[in-house]
Amino acid sequence: MVATLRDKQLASLHNMIQLNSSVSNSNETVFSILVYDRHGQDIIAPLLSVKQLRQLGVTLHLLLHSERGEVPDVPAIYFCQATEANLTRIAQDFSAGLYTSYYLNFSTPISRHKMEDLAQAAMLAGVQADIKRVYDQFVNFISLEEDLFTLRHQGADALSFYSLHRRDVQDSDIDPIIDAVVDGLFSVFVNLGQVPIIRSQRNNAAQAVAERLDRKLRDSLRDTRNTFFNATPSQGFQAGHLNFHRPLLVLVDRTTDLATPLHHPWTYQALCHDLLSLSLNRVTLHLSDQMAKQGAKPKYGGLDVFFETEEKIMGRTTLEKPLTELLSEDGCGSASDKLRLFLIHYLCSGSSSSANSAGAGSGNSSSEADMAAMLEALQAAGADLNPVNYMKQWRNIMKLSSSVSLDYGGGVAKTVSMFSKLLNQGSALVVEGVKNFVLKENKLPVTRVVDNLMELRSCEEDKNYCYLDPKLLRPQDASSAAARARTPFQDCIVFVVGGGCYTEYANLRAYAGRKASAAPVPRRVIYGCSELLSPEGFLSQLSKLGAEIPS
Repeated sequence: MVATLRDKQLASLHNMIQLNSSVSNSNETVFSILVYDRHGQDIIAPLLSVKQLRQLGVTLHLLLHSERGEVPDVPAIYFCQATEANLTRIAQDFSAGLYTSYYLNFSTPISRHKMEDLAQAAMLAGVQADIKRVYDQFVNFISLEEDLFTLRHQGADALSFYSLHRRDVQDSDIDPIIDAVVDGLFSVFVNLGQVPIIRSQRNNAAQAVAERLDRKLRDSLRDTRNTFFNATPSQGFQAGHLNFHRPLLVLVDRTTDLATPLHHPWTYQALCHDLLSLSLNRVTLHLSDQMAKQGAKPKYGGLDVFFETEEKIMGRTTLEKPLTELLSEDGCGSASDKLRLFLIHYLCSGSSSSANSAGAGSGNSSSEADMAAMLEALQAAGADLNPVNYMKQWRNIMKLSSSVSLDYGGGVAKTVSMFSKLLNQGSALVVEGVKNFVLKENKLPVTRVVDNLMELRSCEEDKNYCYLDPKLLRPQDASSAAARARTPFQDCIVFVVGGGCYTEYANLRAYAGRKASAAPVPRRVIYGCSELLSPEGFLSQLSKLGAEIPS
């Protein structure tokens, strides 16, 4: 069985905790202290529990920027980014003589001048002999599932959609974001031990990431000292276990589809992320004392209505009642629920004076009077209309006309009030409701792009997505290489610059499952993003962007 990306990252962490020893003795446990920064904590949390760390010999695990006392005769394993703040704190630990031996592991490569500064700090503290090893681990990503990763959790604001699109953003602000994404993706492919074929959108952040990643991979392949992509299994990345076929890396920008992150979800993970603040595969419930005494459950009224309505809008199916009526209804969802529904309608529809009213025709177009009535209903519900202002500006910039809308594949569900029954009746959920809750095949925009590029179809995506191959001696040969490609890809890594979501991930998993059952050779798809966006989190970023627009 081929090791997954998660398995490979876990193997790298195991090797790090075992002091990067090339020969491990299973009968001997080396006790140690693990010191990490916030990002290192996020990388470890989904992979290793406290119990598993103890089984590996970690007696203490502490944050780097916390008060720590001296612990003699036990090796200290540091795991952090090579930032100025982290290196300064490590130098302070040297001066304080906290530990008798140091094993320094950086999730991101440490530059030469920073290494020299660190060496000088060790010499001034007189601990140079105590620094046993210094490693670049290349594990600068967070594995949440076998086929799901993100680059940031704590500190995700630095790579957010807002950071890329805020009104006063400069090239000097975007460059560090692009570099951080490239470093994370490079770590992913070092762990996979493979060099991808890169396809990316043009004229946005995704293309900038593609071009810099292409150069970074190309430089690594030319450097004879690097063995990232021809490593032996003993080197931790298990490259020898990989198949012959190269993977496809599809880089898309979040602006490809702004509606899906706002969608009221129906899958388990996406629901937990939306309603229960799923974080690093953990859910924390907060109940008031009164609710706990009464055994009360949080109420999420109207979720089935919002989900079904959004599915019909995205599938261009007639609504059962005008959208204005739903937005004006008391007790059906919160103000932000209604705002999310409206924004999906706005993104997936045109707006013209000759269009039919919402729900009266196709359910995907509105007159100016309808739009004004919906906005009035949102205001009455207490919704923040800043996201609407940003969407209007975005549509103007993208030159979207009333006849242009996103294609979501036409999958529509009839929920039979499934959410209401689940929340109110618990285990009494009827089988009929479950059967009727099965969605038709529904390809979201990112899934459709992936399908077309993996299958090498002659389509709009093939023309609009640039082709880069880091293994080619001359980058200008990429166009002719793309024209010669004939064999569909078996493996694909999809990465969304500006943030992804569980709904998109679930849709890609369903697509890969259908392909695996239909094709003689299974298709594997890994989904990654700069951060995992909850609908409320994405709405908050849109609100900040909208607030920056002059009135």
